[in-house]
Amino acid sequence: TADAVLRLVDEGKVALTDPISRYVADIPNGDTITVHDLLAMRSGAYDFADDKAFFERYSAEPTLPWTDDDTLAIIRAHAAEFTPPNQKTVYNNSNYVLLGYVIAKAAGRPAPEYLADVIRDLGLANTSYPSGDALPEPFLRGYLADGTAPPPPGGYRDVTASNPAVAGTAGAMVSTVPDMLRYAVQLGTGASLAPATAGQRQSWTPLTTSGVRLQYGLGITQ
Repeated sequence: TADAVLRLVDEGKVALTDPISRYVADIPNGDTITVHDLLAMRSGAYDFADDKAFFERYSAEPTLPWTDDDTLAIIRAHAAEFTPPNQKTVYNNSNYVLLGYVIAKAAGRPAPEYLADVIRDLGLANTSYPSGDALPEPFLRGYLADGTAPPPPGGYRDVTASNPAVAGTAGAMVSTVPDMLRYAVQLGTGASLAPATAGQRQSWTPLTTSGVRLQYGLGITQ
């Protein structure tokens, strides 16, 4: 998603200083949160994944019907929990859902279509943005656990099938280990981006203040 936005920057269709209100209406602080803030995880927006009612519903049924409008409704409902933008770097799924709207409006077509072009141009033949909850075989299975309680009778619940619309442009894509290895090199070297844009991408701010020191750029972690 960050690659797609930065390509649109290179194409002159998006400016990093654009407010998100240019692309989607009625977002709290929408006139002050910029595309750069969203890419850098510095928007101060509420993370829709933290909504208790949403989390309980999704945990109970990962294939639940969902649209980006449902995500926006959660974001808008938590306006009081927004903080001023560009103050602190906090990983936030809402940022990249909102960037999906930037891609769609700037590219003039749905974000998954534009992302498919990015995937193709990078040569990632086994990476895709699925439209349903079926995964290409073979695939690993996922199970729901809280990390502390012992397995229930019969084992953990299989939650492999998940509606990709829930994550949207914050994480709906599926891939393989070889493709991810290829993409890691492309990500680190700025493949397909103008040198100036690739350089600006690595403008780091602290993501952690204790333990392992992590910094975040524009869709990239150091």
